Amino acid sequence: MPEATRQIMMAGMPNTGKTSFLAALWQVLESSELSSGLTLHAQPPDRTYLNEIRSRWESCTPVVRTSASVERYITLELRAASTGRADLVIPDVSGEAFREMWCKRTVTKRLSDFAQGSHGTLLFIHPRELVMPARVDQAERVLAATGLAEGRAGESQGRGIPTFAPEKSCSATQLVYVLQSLRRHTSRAKVPTAVVVSAWDLVSAVTTPDDWLRRALPLLHQFLDANRHEHPFMVYGISALGGDIENTTRRAELLALTKASDRIRVVDGATSNGDITRPLTWLLDSME
Repeated sequence: MPEATRQIMMAGMPNTGKTSFLAALWQVLESSELSSGLTLHAQPPDRTYLNEIRSRWESCTPVVRTSASVERYITLELRAASTGRADLVIPDVSGEAFREMWCKRTVTKRLSDFAQGSHGTLLFIHPRELVMPARVDQAERVLAATGLAEGRAGESQGRGIPTFAPEKSCSATQLVYVLQSLRRHTSRAKVPTAVVVSAWDLVSAVTTPDDWLRRALPLLHQFLDANRHEHPFMVYGISALGGDIENTTRRAELLALTKASDRIRVVDGATSNGDITRPLTWLLDSME
């Protein structure tokens, strides 16, 4: 792949770890504490925001969520052993912007333009931020037990049935719609997707990230798998913070590490290490 600017869409609902990932990525790239698949070719002209979120990450202070009114587009001049130099443009956009794709069927002009030129997608999911689907037969039993299933639908208004709230739709449905929307905006036939399961340390069962996604969000996994020939995908489990920083003992352990980058864990089906650039390297290798 010749030297070029590659746009990577960083997508996900609110509180799914996008900014924490960016902070940990900047730590690995700028500090050179760990061996990684990507290295920094040149410093960005303005590093204020990157240094700010990295400082909070280093001190185990919750990284401030990106404001819904702010759209940052960060350019990183990187070099990869396999692809040579690549300037990556990554948006740090509030999860609310992606939720509004589903809830309001809207997208900002700038985000739409960026999606049109995107070469790949980083899709973030947090195990504790999932809305699980309700089975129809289970819902019918609950309605029958309360008597709300009786009569015509219009007669149930005012009897305790809440109005439909799109943000409470199951996570898989929302994420599939977001991916479909992003792909409708792109002009490229092939857009690989790296799924990042954030806070991987919270996943207690011994499983691979791909298997976790298949079991936790089967609709999303089926959508990705059905389209993998046109849009290849890979699933990563990533712990950018290293653990629950609200836990006093764990926070002290993380702060005691000599190298802050040692708190990062990146898992796929085969390996586990601290190279948080791996999803980006895979995306670069999978691009047209």
